[in-house]
Amino acid sequence: MDTLAAEASPISFDEVAHHPAFQSNLAPVSEEIEDLPAELISGTLPEEVAGTLLRIGPNPQFVPRDPASHHWFLGDGMVHALRIGAGECRYSNRWVRTAKWQHENAAGRVLYGGWGYRPLDGGPPADLDGTANTNLVYHGGRLLALQESSPPIAVDPGDLATIGRELFDGRLGKTFTAHPKLDVMTGELVAHGVQSTGFGSEEAHYYVLDAAGELVRSETFRLPFAAYVHDFLITATHVIFPLSPLVADRDSARRGQPYLWRGDRPALVGIFDRTVGPAGVRWIETSAFYVFHVFNAYNGPDGTLIADVLEYTRPPLFPDETGRVPTNAEISSAVVRWTITTGTAPSITRERVCDSPAYSLEFPTIDERRSALLHRVGYFVGREDGDRLGFNTLARVDFASGAVTSRRYGPHDMLSEPLFVPRGPGAPPDDGWLAFLLYRDETRSSELHLQDSTNLTAEATTVFALPRRVPQGFHGAWIPAQ
Repeated sequence: MDTLAAEASPISFDEVAHHPAFQSNLAPVSEEIEDLPAELISGTLPEEVAGTLLRIGPNPQFVPRDPASHHWFLGDGMVHALRIGAGECRYSNRWVRTAKWQHENAAGRVLYGGWGYRPLDGGPPADLDGTANTNLVYHGGRLLALQESSPPIAVDPGDLATIGRELFDGRLGKTFTAHPKLDVMTGELVAHGVQSTGFGSEEAHYYVLDAAGELVRSETFRLPFAAYVHDFLITATHVIFPLSPLVADRDSARRGQPYLWRGDRPALVGIFDRTVGPAGVRWIETSAFYVFHVFNAYNGPDGTLIADVLEYTRPPLFPDETGRVPTNAEISSAVVRWTITTGTAPSITRERVCDSPAYSLEFPTIDERRSALLHRVGYFVGREDGDRLGFNTLARVDFASGAVTSRRYGPHDMLSEPLFVPRGPGAPPDDGWLAFLLYRDETRSSELHLQDSTNLTAEATTVFALPRRVPQGFHGAWIPAQ
């Protein structure tokens, strides 16, 4: 594994340790390491668990020039790989070598600042490929590192080396969603790119990749307004496209805040038939909401579409038109089911599914073998109360009954997104383990947990102490051993 350029000395974040972007497990790490063993500290590793758990998140290469204007979302993407099987777990990590990373690494200092990666001190032009720090998707034999403001970056799933931009022979726009959706029946991967001709544009792209990973469909369409769209949904027949009033604003962007919450405006939910494509989109107006992430959607009875999401009354992290950003204590989210009719006058009903086991909920997942099909169970994490940093509660919701079970860790511990690992290829739905990382605040260390997906109150099946702390990230993937 290659190392940092000689002039890129190890990072010291001591002088900015007070900044919220670097608190606790949000602080980055400065080393790339390869194939270190983890220590089994509890339980046993089931024989059925064999594969690679991948995580990705922001990890700045250098101390930001102006910590006050830095945001956690802007850090360089770092991939973390935990290779599991034969009774052991081995850990490696590596930065994604985006153009930004390479320019700054060669210079040995920060060259860009803010949401638009503005060049500082005459640095190279900022027509870059983002930071590739949000999600990892393995499809058609390729591993793609994703950030929705830029094209995918291909990464070798073996040694984590950066392969480069994946532009599909120039058929992509400037953006590609961080959350493409798999149709498990066809093997297709469905994606989009909003603001695909530049920040603030209403143009969007619709993409379909076949099971082999080839781009077989690329179509443009126009949104009613330029919004921040992080996630969306598909069923076997339809695309469901949430458009919340979190609106791109060029004037605000020049002041360092690219999106403003305009809660006095309605939200829109677009639906279109996957065969017809976005040319047939119809927009349903509803009261304002925001969705960062979704569980899944499927075809319901009588032509309805059923979608389960985590819904906010207003988004965290982003300001309103007065410039005010809400505090954690003011923000909460809930598990909400959308029932959408698809007739001549489509409509949407939004109903809360269950009582919340924690103050704020995030990172919903399902057994991905049910993607775009009827699902019964979902998993997510929550925050103990509004003043805490990160998420310390693991939860499971049964959508048929509304029953929720949960497990709470230490008040300052932090959970990653839980990913479902089946008990075996033929195991029934939701029979397996939840694989997640747990940051222990008391020891400032990270652990890998495998938790029985059917029993969150039981002790973890397997716990490995990792050889290095893994900074808090966003999403990841489970790749079964071949």
